[in-house]
Amino acid sequence: MYDFAVTGGAVGSYDLQIPVPNNTVVTEFAVQLAVVPTGGVGATISFDRIQTDVSPNVTTVGLFIAATALAGFGAAVGTVTYGRYPGGAAPTFNPFTMTMSISIGMSIAVAALTAGKIKIFMRGITFDF
Repeated sequence: MYDFAVTGGAVGSYDLQIPVPNNTVVTEFAVQLAVVPTGGVGATISFDRIQTDVSPNVTTVGLFIAATALAGFGAAVGTVTYGRYPGGAAPTFNPFTMTMSISIGMSIAVAALTAGKIKIFMRGITFDF
């Protein structure tokens, strides 16, 4: 769980230290609100891929969830925002294979987040070729 009040919510990019190995097929990615985030006017959050097998690391902003205003994440505890999901009501299922080792990242833009807690979920299958 990520707590903006404790871990930080300043504008910038964060490595959430959630490793995803090479050859993982990502089938689902979602964020659930444990405490509704609050912050400055216009604040956005994206969930990113950080390539960790190169130096310096390379970030692809918005690979899992593109920059979304706070209102886009909902206003109720328990609300789930899907970036990738195999169900019919959420965005179209679009699995993809990691061709590198990554860590999941988060970018905050426009204004800082001062409070709130989120849970991050990813489902995938890893193959060792």
